[in-house]
Amino acid sequence: MNTGFAKMRDRPALLARIAALFLAAVLAACAPQTAGPSGEAATLGTGWGEDRAAPARGLNLRRESNRPLGVAEIRYSASAASGRRMDGIELVPGAVGMRILRDNGRPWPMVETQTGPHLQGRSGERYQLEFTNHSATQTYEIVATVDGIDVVSGAAGNLANRGHVLRAGETIGITGYRKNAGEVAAFRFADPAQSYAAQSKAGSVANVGVIGVGVFALETPPHLRGAPPPASASAACGAGGPCAFPANAGGAR
Repeated sequence: MNTGFAKMRDRPALLARIAALFLAAVLAACAPQTAGPSGEAATLGTGWGEDRAAPARGLNLRRESNRPLGVAEIRYSASAASGRRMDGIELVPGAVGMRILRDNGRPWPMVETQTGPHLQGRSGERYQLEFTNHSATQTYEIVATVDGIDVVSGAAGNLANRGHVLRAGETIGITGYRKNAGEVAAFRFADPAQSYAAQSKAGSVANVGVIGVGVFALETPPHLRGAPPPASASAACGAGGPCAFPANAGGAR
């Protein structure tokens, strides 16, 4: 009798505990999530994707100056950021523009934050970098990095590396890391551990989540002569952020 009574007396407490656990589960399901849209971690890198045809040839062109006309860093992650939406950025005002495109060719929206442009990516999705030269006469050179790795040479990002030629009135796309004269390995957002930076001897997982671009004049037009120097590259490197051009921040890391 005493045992049966004890079970009957404990039943309300047991039901209360079940109700509390159910309520906690409901609240957890309704709470805002900090992970990406598919549940992946907020940090993303870029993997060495499938082969894509991308014929290229070397051109013997000399820079007018070793000082870049513009340097930009775009942060990306699986998390959303608040700010003004934009489909692209100006690397050289009125002359060189840049967009990030989805696999379907449409612009991948970015937002302007206090630390610069931010893009919300998604693991497994493919993307490409697009550059447009709005000038009628000027030729530029584009030096690009993804996760601190030069997209042409596979070396640590360095503004001294040679890049892509962007002729007057031309639009070019960079669809992946250069493998050889005819192919690239597609850019695909990936878990940091699966990123090319984590697998490459020249890279570091500490630099995942950033796209870097430097623009140089191959022929200097009169209206850009004597222009003030741009902000130094990879300012975030000394503040614990990923480096777009680690070789310009005292060495690769």
